[in-house]
Amino acid sequence: MIRYKEAMQTVIRELARRALFDQEMAQAYLPRVSIALISAGRSNWHCMWGTFMVHKHYLERVKQGEKLRPMKVVHLERGNHFVGYISLYPYLRERLTSV
Repeated sequence: MIRYKEAMQTVIRELARRALFDQEMAQAYLPRVSIALISAGRSNWHCMWGTFMVHKHYLERVKQGEKLRPMKVVHLERGNHFVGYISLYPYLRERLTSV
């Protein structure tokens, strides 16, 4: 599958880095936007590991003094990696107001 090709992974990795961890972009484009990283407890380990690593890198960068967008992990204990296919808005509406 194309998404697992190294060239595609390189592009996805760079786009994710810029969207989540680029200080200049965070200040220049939509500076008041925060990030809600959704983690689902019944998901496969790849998804759980990805959430863990993104949040770990975020905390490390903030500790180093980088000015990043605020990020909060929203853990859906009963959710899985298909949670976006169901009506997600009603479930998250109350949880994301504090982000």
